[in-house]
Amino acid sequence: MSAETTAKVFFKEVILTHGVPSSILSDSGSAFSARFFTNLMRLMNIKHRISAVGVARINGLAENLVKKFSQLAKIYSDNDTEIEQAIPLMVMSLRATAHTKMQLSSFEVVFGRKMNVGGPNFKENLPNFNEGSDYFNWLTHRLAEIHRAARENKIGGKEEDKRGYDKHNKLNHPPMDCWNKGFAVR
Repeated sequence: MSAETTAKVFFKEVILTHGVPSSILSDSGSAFSARFFTNLMRLMNIKHRISAVGVARINGLAENLVKKFSQLAKIYSDNDTEIEQAIPLMVMSLRATAHTKMQLSSFEVVFGRKMNVGGPNFKENLPNFNEGSDYFNWLTHRLAEIHRAARENKIGGKEEDKRGYDKHNKLNHPPMDCWNKGFAVR
């Protein structure tokens, strides 16, 4: 993909949907490092950070997304010429799928409800609203609940990951009261 195509997609899919970000993180691909794209970032006052090659903590999410996108391309299209027509369904699928640890989809985090993907068992449980302000108040509270739950799930996930890392690497932490007394037990 060329830098110009990348910039057009970035403008259409990110800026027009979410506004101008303060920063972005990308890999060091030629589309992101080309003068056209870097000048666009500078003109829009967007801090553009480039990730280190082969660092799983940075690139893991992006690589996982590419893997899922490739899998969906095989499901939704029979050949390369059909992929472009299948992209909207692939994006919808990704947005509707709940994160394995947080148990929330990106759609739900943004809109405060699960995405209606159809099907016989889908029932949307939205209250009835008499006025626009009723919906606004409900949505404000619902999004606050979802964002709080997402933060808690993220913190819990980090704690779980740390326990797994410590166990895998056989790390033992001294009791906290030892640190408070000014010495550590070996």
